This record gives sequence, C-alpha cells and structure tokens, in this order.
Amino acid sequence: MFSKTDIEKYFIAEKQESILFLLIGIAAVAVSLIFFFALKTGFYKGAAIPLVVVGLLGIVGYSVYKRSDGNRIRNVYAHDMNPSELKQKELPR
Repeated sequence: MFSKTDIEKYFIAEKQESILFLLIGIAAVAVSLIFFFALKTGFYKGAAIPLVVVGLLGIVGYSVYKRSDGNRIRNVYAHDMNPSELKQKELPR
C-alpha cells in the first residue's frame, strides 16, 4: 500500500508534468502562428496546421493541472478515512 507521502509526490509530479505539457502546447501554437502569418511559403503554411492541432491537444494539460490538487486531497483523505475506497477506485486507475 502507498503512504501519504507517495500519494503527495505522485500528484505533485502530475501537476508539474501538466505544466510542461501546457507550455509545449502554447509554444506549438505560437510557432504555428508565426509559420502561418509571417513565413507565408507553402511549406510553412503546411507545417502550421499540424502544429496547431498538436498545440491545442497540449492545452489539455491545463485540465490535468486544474484537477490535480483535488485528486491529491481526495486520495490523502481516502488513505486516512476510507482505505477501501482507495483500493477499489484509485489503485486500478
């Protein structure tokens, strides 16, 4: 079974990873905008489209960042008060 410290470390790492994912997504969108509007050759316009798609998928990192604290608190509470819930719901996930 995991300790409270392990649960805290996991969700802190998840939050840090989501920030990195979000920053990469923002950078991809910024580069695609530069490619599309500043470098108007066919190659760069073609490269801008997949970069926008990848960048918008990277912005999903915000939703993970937003819910990490709630998940951390809920799991630490479940560790103390309701360990069976932690075993049944979180360990399989």
